[in-house]
Amino acid sequence: MRNLRRERETTLAEVATATGISISTLSRLESGSRRPTLDQLLPLARAHGVTLDELVDAPANR
Repeated sequence: MRNLRRERETTLAEVATATGISISTLSRLESGSRRPTLDQLLPLARAHGVTLDELVDAPANR
């Protein structure tokens, strides 16, 4: 998620405002010290303009 945010040149504060997720939680999610819930993933995908699969780097269906 950190790479995605940096590619879009977005700050943690901007993502926090767009998603309603605190900066500290976003930081922990990006560092991997906390696992995201579905309730967090959906607004994160919307804020970054990607699908949920892209956000979690899901493998392609065969």
